[in-house]
Amino acid sequence: MEILIGKEPGQGRLLVSVSVNGKVKMAAMGGVGSVPRSVSRCFPAEGRAHCKIEVDSKGTMVITNLKPENVTYVDGMEIVAKKITGNSQVTLGKDKYAVDINAVVNIAKKLAGQEGSDEDNKEKKFFIQPLKKVWDTYHDEMFNLQKRQKNLGLIKSLYIPCTILSSGAGFLAKHVGLADSTAQAVSFVLYGGAAVILFYGLYRSFTDKSLEEKEQIGERFEHDYVCPNPECRHFLGYQKYDILRQSKNCPYCKCKWIEKP
Repeated sequence: MEILIGKEPGQGRLLVSVSVNGKVKMAAMGGVGSVPRSVSRCFPAEGRAHCKIEVDSKGTMVITNLKPENVTYVDGMEIVAKKITGNSQVTLGKDKYAVDINAVVNIAKKLAGQEGSDEDNKEKKFFIQPLKKVWDTYHDEMFNLQKRQKNLGLIKSLYIPCTILSSGAGFLAKHVGLADSTAQAVSFVLYGGAAVILFYGLYRSFTDKSLEEKEQIGERFEHDYVCPNPECRHFLGYQKYDILRQSKNCPYCKCKWIEKP
């Protein structure tokens, strides 16, 4: 048996997953938001997780770190792969989030025995319409964020044209017969305008919080754009609501989706 372990997208709990006859089974442990950000998220359908535990027919367990940019510890030592027992102290990420190995294995065994759960869920119906508002809000927030970044880039790009224009304006002023003092004044005004644009662009760049806002928008979306089945609550990915609604069923728990209660 192979057990994938990582942070649950959206809810921030510890997600435990196994594959049974080609079907993904999963369960969450702990409270919402209990797993720190240093633990990699788990996407069972894609085979991605923070780490995995392989259990052979004799009950021997080997844990393997799956994310090189993060870390997995066994008894305080960073590992790539190591044999463990139920008494081993396993911690994940730089925050050293503690994992109860016995509890994880017990949950995995229960999941492996739930062959009929998909068939049971197919009879359940859940209202999916609220997810449209979640998607629309996410789309609007990301669009506004990208528009703001585009405007900032436009402001910064005006500096060079204004500098070139200020140099040409002085020459043009002399060419049409204006006094040298007037030509210099025109150049200085345009140079001053270019300098204002430059410093304003730098100020906006230093004070811009687009990256932080983008991460917050993404985390909020992953928290809310989930299967309406309270026993599932799995993040449904970044596909549009109009495409999602055509599925009719949750790809994870197989419950039926309806648009009208």
